[in-house]
Amino acid sequence: MEASGFPPPMLGDFYREPDDICRGLTLPAQSSEGLPMDLPMDGCFALKGSDFYGSSDVVRGVSLPSDFQQYGLGADFAPPPFGYDMDLKNTFPQATMQNGERFQQGDLAWPQPTDAFFNFEVTTLYLATHRADLVMNTLYDFLTTMVVASITKVNHTKCCIKANVFVDNVMCTLKARAYQLQEPGKIALEIQKRSGDSITFTGVYRKAAKYLKEQSLMAGFEVAGGLPQESPLGMEPLGLPLSGFPKGKVDVQDYAPLLEMAANTHMPDLQAEAAGALASSTADPDVADALSSDRMAMEDIAMLLEREADRLDIALPAAELVTNLARSPKAPEHFEGLLSPLVWKVQRFPVIPNSHDANYVAKRLFAEALATAIASCRQQLPEHVVGQLAADLHTVMSASKDPMGNPDAAYGNLQTAYFNLVPQAIPA
Repeated sequence: MEASGFPPPMLGDFYREPDDICRGLTLPAQSSEGLPMDLPMDGCFALKGSDFYGSSDVVRGVSLPSDFQQYGLGADFAPPPFGYDMDLKNTFPQATMQNGERFQQGDLAWPQPTDAFFNFEVTTLYLATHRADLVMNTLYDFLTTMVVASITKVNHTKCCIKANVFVDNVMCTLKARAYQLQEPGKIALEIQKRSGDSITFTGVYRKAAKYLKEQSLMAGFEVAGGLPQESPLGMEPLGLPLSGFPKGKVDVQDYAPLLEMAANTHMPDLQAEAAGALASSTADPDVADALSSDRMAMEDIAMLLEREADRLDIALPAAELVTNLARSPKAPEHFEGLLSPLVWKVQRFPVIPNSHDANYVAKRLFAEALATAIASCRQQLPEHVVGQLAADLHTVMSASKDPMGNPDAAYGNLQTAYFNLVPQAIPA
């Protein structure tokens, strides 16, 4: 076929080898997004929403032309590499959908696709029931009571749930969707890993399958197949406790690669890995003391609290990390620069009542770190810093209550921090 019948090839073809194949994207003649159709082919970008790819919450793109700022994306928006899916809902704050949006009896699972190439994932449970709402509500209960998670989407029409789940500060994003099988009275619950750590996803899937089986009789359905095989190792960690090894002096240089990753705000995936590893390491008080007493290390760790690091998979392990550091007797040496960013981090999270929600946990830990650090650093803080922190804390405390005036998880620690700054004050 003549190459002229295709759109021109994209600039910067990542195949890099000369060939006669044209690759590109073609915009439809009409757009529900109201964008101009005369964009150059090397600037094609499929936007989130109901476009010709179908309804999706994933942005796929190549590059953005400079004049996209007028359409609300901003000139400083950096598009992902070609072929990379960027989930826009990995940032916080996110209010977990727990406001009565549970599935109802009228919510039906979509029929199983009849495409010959369609196959269910290995992580699919098969259930004997004709009511998808019972299955989805049971999974919803698992995500809100049994694991630390942040539910980012509940779709009644598609009968699906999307959530970020954390295990030991490591996140995976999963999406669960119910399908009505061709055999009457049978439903398939497919749980897919959309991003994040595969080992974490495997553990979460096993735990979810076990929970669904245990709750099936009470919930009104039966797990007919798809349960994972029991691991001969029992999914237990194989590592030995730290106490079993001789301890020596902690050298901060041993943590230099992780600290360098933590400071790299332009690569948030690396920051998330570094935050998780540092949070686990600083559970050892000797490591926490060593990092707290090193000015350069604390400056690198402070980059995890920057606004550029505004992602939940960074924030949750970073919250545990700074909490461990704040408990160290060495904290007053270099913790002053983290106090204002901690106040800002607490303010960023919404008021959520569920203690298993990842946003709730992160906000509580950030507030705990703030209160602990202020208690140890107060005597050496300049008065102008004390005044600004007190004013900011008063604002955050006012926002840490629900519409009924009930305080959230952070309020008690915020109040403690405020009284440590201004003992004679009585906050509203």
